[in-house]
Amino acid sequence: MLKIDEIRLMLYKYRMGICDDAEKETIESWYQNVLDKTEWNIDEATAELIKINIKNKLDRELNLGSKTKIFKINWYKVAISIAALFIIMFGIRQAVMHQAGKNEKAIAASVAEHDIAPGGNKAILTLADGSKVMLDSVRKGLVVNQIGCNIVKTDSGLLTYQRNNKDGNLASVGYNILSTPRGGQYKLILPDGSKVWLNAASSIRYPVAFAGKERVVEITGEAYFEVIHNDKLPFRVKTGNSIVEDVGTHFNINAYSDEPNMKVSLLEGKVRINTNKASTILVPGQQGQINNIGIVKVTTDTDIESSVAWKNGYFDFEDGENLQGIMRQISRWYDVNVEYEGNVPDMHFGGKITRDCNLSEVLKILSYSNIRYRMEDKNLIIMK
Repeated sequence: MLKIDEIRLMLYKYRMGICDDAEKETIESWYQNVLDKTEWNIDEATAELIKINIKNKLDRELNLGSKTKIFKINWYKVAISIAALFIIMFGIRQAVMHQAGKNEKAIAASVAEHDIAPGGNKAILTLADGSKVMLDSVRKGLVVNQIGCNIVKTDSGLLTYQRNNKDGNLASVGYNILSTPRGGQYKLILPDGSKVWLNAASSIRYPVAFAGKERVVEITGEAYFEVIHNDKLPFRVKTGNSIVEDVGTHFNINAYSDEPNMKVSLLEGKVRINTNKASTILVPGQQGQINNIGIVKVTTDTDIESSVAWKNGYFDFEDGENLQGIMRQISRWYDVNVEYEGNVPDMHFGGKITRDCNLSEVLKILSYSNIRYRMEDKNLIIMK
């Protein structure tokens, strides 16, 4: 039986047109075998991952992200690519089953016993007077009235600010803070109509009304913004040692304190990143990475869509995320503590996984890359 690395190399050579006749015959027979198969002995989580990867592959092959590009579809290449995904996933499954052997049932039983549901819409609203409102436990409708402003939880569960006194001095109300716990997320419409999505273990501080010559908010953790541009009232986001200023923008800021760098990813418009070391402008498709002393590194080879996958309900490890980075995301979303036995394994994982899965399903998918683990209460232990 071929090893996974050998299969990957053969598929790469086939795509590049440099494989020999024997390798070509092997791959094309695999493809034919996939077409002939009517049933695969795989579980639901694996099937879901295969479906997601096939869709991603089709999107890339068909250039679905471009509306103006003219292209010719190589349908045979698309078919081979899809077949390759099945072959790799099946090969990984077989290899892991062979390697795990006697331990698989024990590990699965450990995780199932301590299974944890995915996160959801949970947040705490801290009002200007310091009082707190648990938003996931209040009914839809009016949450509270703050001197000329109604704070409303809509039918879809988002938080909005509705001014009810046009003549009132709303600036005197002060600031509110919306914060999400581990295992939480929330969507907010700011007083100016700009939209904010908060990821788990994050917060945003903002005024009940924007007054003066600028709109300023402060965040911790991760947030995605769709800002209503106003030349007369620039919109600025403070976080750590940086200020991000919009110029009519959709952007994501990842500023978790346990991440190596802060990341600003721009999807639409323009942003300016100001630190004590530099002032840098990003254009769509670029990501600014800011280290702890304020140096900004701009990259253009980053999959920007993957930076907002969390907002769209996915973990996206498309760029080959390392194990620690993956576990930090899992820790926040499932509210678990991650521990390592011995040295941290030097492992990477590529692909998308829905954030609607229970923790056991996510870990089962990751185990196909030889990640070994066990659960003890709310502690996820990565084994040697």
